[in-house]
Amino acid sequence: MPTSRSRIPSIQELFETPAMKTLVEHIHPSSIMSTVRIVLDEMTGEVQHAATEWAMPSVTEVADRIIRRLGEHPHPTPKRTINATGRFFYSEFGGAPLAETAARALGAWSQDYFVCVEEEDRTDLFHYYRTQVEAILCELTGAEAATVVSCPSAALRAAVSAVAPSADGKILLARSQMFRKSPSYRLPELIDGKKNRVLGVGSANRLRLSDYRKAIAEHHPAAILSVDPTGLSVPDVACQNAMAYPSVPIDELTQLAHEKKLPVVHDLTTATLADLTPYGIESIPTVASAVTSGADLVLFDTRLLGTPGCAMMVGRQDWVRRVELASAADPASVGLSTLSALAAILPLFKTPAEAIRSVPVLQLLVTPSENLENRARRLAPQLEALATVAQAEVATVDFTGPFGLPTWTISIEPDQLGAAELGQRLLAQEPAVQGRIEDNRLVLDLRTVFPRHDINLVDAFEAASEKTKNHTENHREK
Repeated sequence: MPTSRSRIPSIQELFETPAMKTLVEHIHPSSIMSTVRIVLDEMTGEVQHAATEWAMPSVTEVADRIIRRLGEHPHPTPKRTINATGRFFYSEFGGAPLAETAARALGAWSQDYFVCVEEEDRTDLFHYYRTQVEAILCELTGAEAATVVSCPSAALRAAVSAVAPSADGKILLARSQMFRKSPSYRLPELIDGKKNRVLGVGSANRLRLSDYRKAIAEHHPAAILSVDPTGLSVPDVACQNAMAYPSVPIDELTQLAHEKKLPVVHDLTTATLADLTPYGIESIPTVASAVTSGADLVLFDTRLLGTPGCAMMVGRQDWVRRVELASAADPASVGLSTLSALAAILPLFKTPAEAIRSVPVLQLLVTPSENLENRARRLAPQLEALATVAQAEVATVDFTGPFGLPTWTISIEPDQLGAAELGQRLLAQEPAVQGRIEDNRLVLDLRTVFPRHDINLVDAFEAASEKTKNHTENHREK
């Protein structure tokens, strides 16, 4: 009988070996874990397919095998990837794909010199583009003023500095909104560090307008911050609570705040300049609706614009101008190339259908569920016919990702491999394929896969299957 799986070393045993202890002094354990799982999956497969008693390596030998595997690719480089995770904004991918219009504008900046034709503007090209971008943003959102900031965290810090400039100025924030906006920080930490300026309102799962009224009477805050969790991609229990228990409607909150002469900062996180409700998408807020609600400052990032990453602020002119005076929101921190890309793409949003055709992520968002089903049912038999796939099961999911959209998936049960090893082999292809692993299955979510990549998806599985076939033949020869 072949050696059983239970005799394979545990992860804890491996990390207790001297070699692995030395390794984690230089590389974070989280960066090693994927390789550890792949090696253990390989050993499981070797046990299962061994015709005779299989000699189990010692814990030290397994650790050495892991270290050798890590050394095979010491300098990983970025590569084109098919995103089958179902997550539109995946931190490992480095950002959302750019619109072709924005990419052309960036390309032009990297190849030529530029100067304004008008003599009086030649020394202020930055002002030329910034003015263009701000004017279009005001036109699209109905705001009095607008500005562009280097990143979302800088935008939020600058907004808070503008509405609560004194060191003891308090900010009201719902407890259900005290979630993690990125892996590196939670909202209260970002806003005030250790100054205790953020005052929680309500509880983690309950929030009423009367809670705000009570907090205003008791604490006399300088401003109110409201954060929309839509678009967040960081797993966080508090964030899930915010999704499950909606905040007080922003129009009611701003009405109360203005009665008390308090400014409201509304951080939309990820919002759109194009109304997507005609496509059946109501979960993504529009910037224009936030402005109409009466918020004094509205913040949002550019992930749904198809441009390089930065943040934008629109709102009342007096508050936007105060933000621009804040050092954290120095407009010069946004480069000319980024401003030129924004100036190129923003006019397209005057015609929403044109913007949707031009921005890659918007194309994925509005793809009909029927289209995804047809593609899944066409791809599944092709994948199931390959050597690495025991079964390819098509399924529908009611919602996926931060926007809660319906999707169709292909759940792959690997043959001869573990799901982690199959995933690693797919990442080695060109283009790479990134799915998600659930219950030792590799799940491909077509909501985030462009139709043009369907053929590449099959090609990647074929290449992984060929590698498995060669490995099996070599093992038999030995």
